[in-house]
Amino acid sequence: MRRALGLLALALVVPRGAAAVEAPARIEWTTSFTTAVAKAGASHKPLMVEFWAEWCGWCHVLERTTLADANVVRLAQDFVAVRIDTEGPPDQARVAARYGITGLPTMLFLAPSGRTVLQLSGYQQPEQFARTLESVREQTAKVTAWERAIAARPDDAAALLHLGLQAFDADALDEALELLLRAYRADASLPVADRKHLRLVLGTVRGIEGKYAESETLLKEGLALTPADHENDSQMLLTLGRVYAAWGKRDDAVAVLKRLLQAFPSAPESETARQMLAYLAAQR
Repeated sequence: MRRALGLLALALVVPRGAAAVEAPARIEWTTSFTTAVAKAGASHKPLMVEFWAEWCGWCHVLERTTLADANVVRLAQDFVAVRIDTEGPPDQARVAARYGITGLPTMLFLAPSGRTVLQLSGYQQPEQFARTLESVREQTAKVTAWERAIAARPDDAAALLHLGLQAFDADALDEALELLLRAYRADASLPVADRKHLRLVLGTVRGIEGKYAESETLLKEGLALTPADHENDSQMLLTLGRVYAAWGKRDDAVAVLKRLLQAFPSAPESETARQMLAYLAAQR
């Protein structure tokens, strides 16, 4: 009786002939990057950009399997999808050159603002790609929140730091450096661990650029901040040792690496420090 009443009540609220809303059978792609960017900005959806070419066998496999998967198609509705032929019309080839696309297939995910969230090269199975879409969707929400925080307060050190680290992870190094330097100038109110990590990343970048004196200053600043933070401090000591070695300051490198071994003997960085010390000893 209860089941019958329940079915009757359902019949009263669901019009006859009404059908369930079904997900589209396939991803709705556009080939105009300009149109896609405008649509993403208007809809506040992230962009999913697929770079492919006719000769790319894995691109066709990706299209037949992963991009045709029902769950992937459903999740893709939260994105503006654009397909770029790297050897197609000049406007599409320029997009590939702009983002430095070399291997295929490559999926590029951008926030509605155009900021890179993730660049993914190679093939993924449907289940794995579905998890990627969910992760990108969550990360895009964070990116958008950080962008809004900076728009409201340009010296928001926490938002600048997180957005800079996001750019760093996405290999957008110029953008990352600009954001992280802004965070560095305004980070007095940040937790010590965040301030240390900021100096670690900036010191690493400056060291890679060959700006050893600036890298040394940043890393020493980070190490001087209290209280100590084992994870950041061990990484900063190893990085400083590498900077000194590249700088030609062998004795300074040895001293820093020994300091690392003494302070953090079981840290993951300690094994690398031991190998570096053995190498430096052999160079004498």
